[in-house]
Amino acid sequence: MAANLIKKGHSLIVYNRTKSVAEEFQASYPDSVTVKDTPGEVVSASSVTYGMLSDPAAAESVVFSPGGVLESVAAGKSYIDCSTVDEACSKKIGEAVTAAGGRFLEAPVSGSKKPAADGQLIFLCAGDQSLYDEVLESQLVPVMGKMSKYVGTTVGQGAR
Repeated sequence: MAANLIKKGHSLIVYNRTKSVAEEFQASYPDSVTVKDTPGEVVSASSVTYGMLSDPAAAESVVFSPGGVLESVAAGKSYIDCSTVDEACSKKIGEAVTAAGGRFLEAPVSGSKKPAADGQLIFLCAGDQSLYDEVLESQLVPVMGKMSKYVGTTVGQGAR
């Protein structure tokens, strides 16, 4: 997903729970990637932050742990969670982000490594519709996927 954004001219600020993975990615795109030490630092430096984690425990850790998303999310900040999580996890993260003043969109993807590399993911989105409209207009989601579907304002519907 990140490589597809870079190929379309975007610069990225990234964090990975395994810092060496982020540093290797940066080495591949030294003019386009900045590595941060915490998810909160990414949020501080960005207006829109995407999360892509493997399971609910990882997604919640990145949001709720010290140095996490919640330490920096506020008005003017948006968090889009593309993680593979269940409805309850999406709701928990969404409620916390919006309570802190940020905007939230759940956007779990259908597809695996090859569709991600080929920009062929399908996004099932729920939450802040204005944020959804903005990321479509900015061409960020269309660069990473072949389709996105907005299923409503109720967070959890995308995961469901």
